[in-house]
Amino acid sequence: MPSMTTKLKRRINVQSIWLLAKRLMSEEGTLKLGKKVAKPKRINSKTGYPMSTDKQIKNATEQLKLTRKFLKNNQTNPYKSRNSQEKIEDWCWNNSAEKMDNADLEYKKGEWDKAEKLWLACVAINYRAANRLRIMYQKEHRFNDAVQIINFAIDSPVLRKVNNGLLCYGF
Repeated sequence: MPSMTTKLKRRINVQSIWLLAKRLMSEEGTLKLGKKVAKPKRINSKTGYPMSTDKQIKNATEQLKLTRKFLKNNQTNPYKSRNSQEKIEDWCWNNSAEKMDNADLEYKKGEWDKAEKLWLACVAINYRAANRLRIMYQKEHRFNDAVQIINFAIDSPVLRKVNNGLLCYGF
């Protein structure tokens, strides 16, 4: 016959196992062993698209402010001592930088339609815009659009001129 302390130990072990199992059970009644529970996605209530964290939105806002400040301070420089290749690169960057940062901000706020319009305005002169559109299209399962946008960027004569045929260019 087991002693009183042995019975007590068994009872404690059974209770602790029960509490552990209860803690591991999800609301659906299945065990959550070894899996991290994903945080719920933040969704923009107006558009229904996913949103980034507040910190990422704040960083994108700061980046947009810095870009606007940089462009404002450098508008007076008429590129006097630049060769034609450098002038084309400057023109591409100056005409796409603010739109790109603004599109990144809109994307992070869950305004994917606005971001798409801004990126489409830059896709002929900025590979990064084409890549961001590709990522967004893939998330929306618009695979044909993703392929078309990358092919368009590859065939862009402006980008070919700026990058001398290299695909690894980005701002």
